[in-house]
Amino acid sequence: MEHHRLLGMGVAAWNELRGRIPDMEPEIVQADFSGADLRGVNLGAVQFDPESERYVTLGWDRPVTPPRRLSVTKAFLNRPPRKITAVLDRTDFTSADLTGANLTEACLSGTVLRKARLDEVEAADTDFSIAEITGATFRSAKLPRADFEGCDLSGMDFTGAHLEGASFGDARLRRCRLAGAVLRNADLRDADLTGADLTGADLSGAFLEGAVLTDALTEGADFTGADRTGDRLPNGCIPAVRPKTQPSA
Repeated sequence: MEHHRLLGMGVAAWNELRGRIPDMEPEIVQADFSGADLRGVNLGAVQFDPESERYVTLGWDRPVTPPRRLSVTKAFLNRPPRKITAVLDRTDFTSADLTGANLTEACLSGTVLRKARLDEVEAADTDFSIAEITGATFRSAKLPRADFEGCDLSGMDFTGAHLEGASFGDARLRRCRLAGAVLRNADLRDADLTGADLTGADLSGAFLEGAVLTDALTEGADFTGADRTGDRLPNGCIPAVRPKTQPSA
């Protein structure tokens, strides 16, 4: 059965199938899941662990490190694909509910995620720059090292999201909601953050060279160690740096 039909049978059936056949290579091309309820669906990458000789689903905080030594048989003769990623080529998820889904390293070439609910998704190392994501929400999403380079994210909601090391170079984040977001070491060079809400956000070590922060809300934000070379703020004001908590006497 084609994979888009299997996914159409529901999240529980799909996830159960991926659990039984972990080396399945999901390929969903030009399917229509607009408005679908896909909460918790597992479309994330799996990686082969030679030590346990099984595939392990890659979560946002669980990379699999290959052992230093492999037998010749395991390493060269009968080695399965090291990593399998889901292909969601030109699939339409407009207004779909993907809350809590695993999209780790999914291939989103031409994928339509307009107005989709992507709250609490796990999508480490996922390239969103090749997808259509206008109006999507990413509240409390786990998106370390995700790629949003050049995307128009104006007005979108990333409140409380984990965006460590994410790429936002040349992206439009005007009026974007990033309150409480973790943007440690994120690349925000030449990004337009005009009017963005960065209240309480962690931008320590972030790259802000040439970024526009006009009218951005920065109360309680942490810019410790951030590269702010040439960033643009109204009247030369400096973003607030969250004070370190002093130990009680």
